[in-house]
Amino acid sequence: MAKSKGTLVEKRMKEWGVPVPTFAPIDDDVLVWRLPPLTTSPSGLLTIPEDQQSPHIKGLLLAMGPRAMDFLRSNGIEEGHVVIWRRWAGSEMHDHTKRKRLKSEILILKAKDIIGSDDLQKELQSGRAKYVQVNGRHCLQRKLVSGKTEKILALAASSTGPEADTARAIAEERLRKGA
Repeated sequence: MAKSKGTLVEKRMKEWGVPVPTFAPIDDDVLVWRLPPLTTSPSGLLTIPEDQQSPHIKGLLLAMGPRAMDFLRSNGIEEGHVVIWRRWAGSEMHDHTKRKRLKSEILILKAKDIIGSDDLQKELQSGRAKYVQVNGRHCLQRKLVSGKTEKILALAASSTGPEADTARAIAEERLRKGA
C-alpha cells in the first residue's frame, strides 16, 4: 500500500515548525498561525527595526469550523493555504513559552475576516482554477487532472471493480509506451 503524502496543512506545519492546535474551532471561526513580521522592506534594501515591525496580516490557515468551511471552501480557500485577513481582525492566543519568544502566534478569526489566499491566486494564474458563471452565480472550478493518462490513473486509483481494472491496464500500457 502506498504511503499517504499528507495534506497541505500537515506538510506546511511540519516544514515551518508550526505548533499543532490544541482545539478545533466551531461555527464560523478559523485558526491561523501568523507568519513572522517582515524584517526588511519589500525591496530588501531597508532593514525594519524591531520596535517598528508590525504584525503580519498573512498566515497559515490551520483549522476551520463547519460554517467557516462552507464559506471559505466555496470561495476556493482550503486548510493549509497562506491567507490574508483584515488588519485588526481576530484575537491572539498568547502562550508564555519559548515559542512565544519566536513570535509564534495563533489567531482566532471569523471566516468573513479572511480576504484572500496566496495559494488561490497562484492556482488562478496558472490556470489550475478559474471562475465560471453557473445560473447567474460565479463558482470556482478547479482543474483536478490534466491529461488522459492522469485521468485514467486517477480512476484506477480511486475505484474498484472492472472499470478500475480496465483503467489500470490502459494506464500501464500508456506508461509503457511513454504517452
